[in-house]
Amino acid sequence: MNASALLAELTRSGVRLEPRGDMLHVSPPPGMDTEELRRKIKPHKAALLSELGRAKELPAGVSSAYTRLARTLAETPSMTFACETLPDEGGDHILMAVAVRGAGYAVLRMPKAKFDGFKLIEMVDRWNREGGNPE
Repeated sequence: MNASALLAELTRSGVRLEPRGDMLHVSPPPGMDTEELRRKIKPHKAALLSELGRAKELPAGVSSAYTRLARTLAETPSMTFACETLPDEGGDHILMAVAVRGAGYAVLRMPKAKFDGFKLIEMVDRWNREGGNPE
């Protein structure tokens, strides 16, 4: 398992990870087996720190959007795709955080003039109804 997949799995499970220098602070949800969690994380610590470092370079709000999207997918097993729009600091674009179950996360940046929220809602609905093929 690579660091991105492990990070997504841990996030879905409610585990919070926070880099603190070369240390990784882990906050598991209540009742989680911490020894098993340690065994899972330890071999990937450096890669997880690197992955979390890249997440800190994301535009404001994207990292927390990823957490919300992971929670949404975890709480709604029938969903395969979730997204959230965020304001772009530049003002003339829309940022969209996207999560696809089993695939990962992405940030899309698109001009506001070309963004159609209703089409986005329609696409997400179709994607989830048709099992991941929104064409």
